[in-house]
Formats: sequence, C-alpha cells, structure tokens
Amino acid sequence: MIKLATVTIQSFLSYLLYHDVCPEFNENINEARKSCDIVTKELWKNQQITANGPGNFNTSCSILIGGFEHDFEPEYDLSPEEREEWMKKRRQMPELMLFLEEGLLEHCYPGMKIITTIWEMNCGLHYFEEIKRAYSSIYTPLCNDLMLGWKRPRDLTANNEDKEITVEDGSAQPDLE
Repeated sequence: MIKLATVTIQSFLSYLLYHDVCPEFNENINEARKSCDIVTKELWKNQQITANGPGNFNTSCSILIGGFEHDFEPEYDLSPEEREEWMKKRRQMPELMLFLEEGLLEHCYPGMKIITTIWEMNCGLHYFEEIKRAYSSIYTPLCNDLMLGWKRPRDLTANNEDKEITVEDGSAQPDLE
C-alpha cells in the first residue's frame, strides 16, 4: 500500500512534467519526485518501528517503574523566571541516550523523527513506553501541527474563584476578560 501511494503521487508529478502544466515549478516537481523515492523506503520502516516499539527493554522499564496503568503525567512546576526562560527558548533541550534492541534499531535511519514520551529513572537512565508517531527524514512540521496541544494562557495571579469557560476540546480554563 505504501508503494502504491507513493507511486501514484510520483505518476501525477510525472504527468505534470510531461504535459508541461506549470513549467515555472519544474524544479520543485523534480524535488517532490525525489522525495517520493525516499519516502517509499522510509515509510515502511516507520510502520515497523511503530508496530514493534518500544521493545522489550523499554517495556520492562515501564513495567518496573509504573507504566501506562498509573496514568501519571508529570506536572511542570516552574518558577515565573524559569517559565519565562523556557518560553524564550533560551534553554537548550538535553541530549538523551535511549537503548533499543537490534530488531528496532534496524528500522531506524538518520533524520527519522519519533514522537514519544520519554521518562527518566532515578539513576539517570531514559526510556520510553510507546511510539506515538514516526516521521520520515523529509518531514517538516507545519505551524498547525505545533499548535495541537496549545491552551489559552491563564493569569497566574488570578483567584481560583474566577469564572471558567469551556473550550472546544472540553477542558475548562479561567476567563481572562
């Protein structure tokens, strides 16, 4: 199915070139055709790592430490200064080392992007419980993708008695008006 999808797109792009539909975009169309070749190889590996992940080691860590059953999501308790520094993106994201079995590692490639939740043990070892999504090396996040978890900012000095409003996703947030 992956090959069918990418070949269909590649055939359409070839059609555009053959019929000289938009000659001003020929360079872009050729780049898109090259990306179809890349994606044909990478999408199957993405599917394999998503289906087979997180692997025995990471699953064992999850079971020993708590795992999905505990519904634990850490709260970010930052001071106003730390929050401001975080928002200005002055803080560098840490470099992490994750352990993968050979069976999973053979599906990885340079530039692969994986969306997962990473946990840290008290000994400094990092592990992940699930692979939510895997993207190919040519994936570029769109602004809309970056806004998926966004919530309206709330006033930190507001009282708990503030009137709350419900937004589209069903979460209640204080009214700032």
